Amino acid sequence: MPSMTQTTAALGAILGSLLLAGCQSPAPDPAAFCKAGNALMDKRDLRGAAAEFDKAIKLDPTFAPAYVQLGVVNGRLGRIEAALAALDRAIALDPADPAAFFSRGAVLARTGQTEGALADYGRATALDPKLHEAWYAQAKLLDAAGQAQAAIAAYRHFLEAAPHDSEREIHTATFRIKVLEGQQKRGK
Repeated sequence: MPSMTQTTAALGAILGSLLLAGCQSPAPDPAAFCKAGNALMDKRDLRGAAAEFDKAIKLDPTFAPAYVQLGVVNGRLGRIEAALAALDRAIALDPADPAAFFSRGAVLARTGQTEGALADYGRATALDPKLHEAWYAQAKLLDAAGQAQAAIAAYRHFLEAAPHDSEREIHTATFRIKVLEGQQKRGK
């Protein structure tokens, strides 16, 4: 039978190893780097955010969400080629991610590539019909291109999917539908 000293020592060793295990840093996680990058994006630290997304990619080169976010950041920084490269990689890794198509569509729209942007917005909404941001962006591009019927349809899809806190966009969509329908009635 072990002595009280031996039992205390054994319990101390077990407790010590448990405490050490709890104090050790967890294995790096690409999602954690993305979370940190998103927090930096919220603070408008785009370069810092890009660095966090790069860390996620270095840790796991197959982690598609990091490429999406890196593409978004690069697009906001005006690094169009880098943005498109990151978003193309995200789509190659996860072709069922509507956020990747929506984000690439936004970059293409920003560079005047309307046809490509509309195609990507269409893919995004096909993958997620409730992705109201993609419906709204698609509607605005179609509206600007003079495609009234398609714009009205996209605005209506947006209104079906939009959360109630999108008041400004809801007002704009409702207004544009009325304007476009009025123009169609007058034959414009």
